[in-house]
Amino acid sequence: MRFALASAALATFVSLASAETHNVTVGSGGLVFNPSSINATVGDTVSFVFSPKNHTVTQSTFAAPCKAMSNGIDSDFQPVSANTALVPSYSIIVNATTPLWFFCRQSGYCPFPLF
Repeated sequence: MRFALASAALATFVSLASAETHNVTVGSGGLVFNPSSINATVGDTVSFVFSPKNHTVTQSTFAAPCKAMSNGIDSDFQPVSANTALVPSYSIIVNATTPLWFFCRQSGYCPFPLF
């Protein structure tokens, strides 16, 4: 499972009122992020919402998409029961214009090439 976050260039001032929240479902329907990529700007929030089983949101790099990036973002494992009403989420605030790459560390599974 992989996820790419592409940040667009932004003007000098970012208004909090214009910041968006992008919701990404983690692990629903298999080892996937939905949507698999988004375009966010500096100041936006990305909220990863975990589906049943046990998933992570772990930052990687373009060159090594299935290897945890040193000092990167990592939600740690988020176990979710099949019939639970409350599901965990993990949010990040976009603070750069460079793309970010994520995958799930579940069993070391990362089936997707970047292209």
